[in-house]
Amino acid sequence: MADPEDLEELMLHRAGERLLIEYQELVDARDIDGLAGIIDPDVELTRHDGTVYGAQAFLDLYRRFAAEDITVAHHMATNIQVSRRDDGSAVVHSKFLALTTHGTGEARQIWGRYTDRIARRDGRWRLLSKRIDVSSMAVLDPQMLAPGGIDTFGAIPR
Repeated sequence: MADPEDLEELMLHRAGERLLIEYQELVDARDIDGLAGIIDPDVELTRHDGTVYGAQAFLDLYRRFAAEDITVAHHMATNIQVSRRDDGSAVVHSKFLALTTHGTGEARQIWGRYTDRIARRDGRWRLLSKRIDVSSMAVLDPQMLAPGGIDTFGAIPR
């Protein structure tokens, strides 16, 4: 028989992972309303330029992202670790890789770490805070990218 504490820890890890994946899918889809549905009204967002407070300030970052010339965005998280806090919330640590292509033809690879605090509110897990630490970014010129619609096996035409 499974230990109830082990099951609880497993369920907490899965909840943190699912919320992180949902967040990334909503960002990639530029779904501001969807993002509004997964954050706490008093959410905090910390990035290289400081910390902002509240849902509208949080969503403003993603409104800016949605207004950019990004044609495709793919955010991926890995090395996800979830730990419960004494107040019933949880902290989710992860690493991320984001790939974007742009109307200019260039592509970007951005990688770094997320630290999220989540809690169950109104029957679902929500973001209470998000910290985005970008480690680095690579910008790829259009000439470095393979043409679209090709077979990814074998020689790539240039």
